[in-house]
Amino acid sequence: MARFFYRFVWIHIGYLPEETRLWREVPPGRGKNGKIDQTFFKDKNGLSSDIALFSNEKTSSRRRVGKDGKPEMGGLVCFLVNEIRANNCNVVHAPLKKYPIKDKLITNYSHTLVNGELSITARKELAARINARPPVVPFVS
Repeated sequence: MARFFYRFVWIHIGYLPEETRLWREVPPGRGKNGKIDQTFFKDKNGLSSDIALFSNEKTSSRRRVGKDGKPEMGGLVCFLVNEIRANNCNVVHAPLKKYPIKDKLITNYSHTLVNGELSITARKELAARINARPPVVPFVS
């Protein structure tokens, strides 16, 4: 019920608890042998992810359109807010309201951003931890 209320009223979450689960999409063709590498977490503009509690697998894996015009679904991996904060970065709630992506307006209440850039060592450690877990949604190479 609380989840519905937060989304309905569009409440900004000022602080995400340490154990908050985040989902990040693995686009089709991005994983190698069912694994991700450290570059998956490299983005100077802030890593996008979704709060798992306020999303679902279908929405967070974004359903892309492939070269043949048919929908493609990416995979999803899960990590925790504390895994990011342990590396001197923070995760902030950054909901998207009518954000343009490929000629569509996307609304995503569950959207988050990682503030700061993870070091190469931190990215390698995070990728290794995530590769040791089963993906939320399996992805193909």
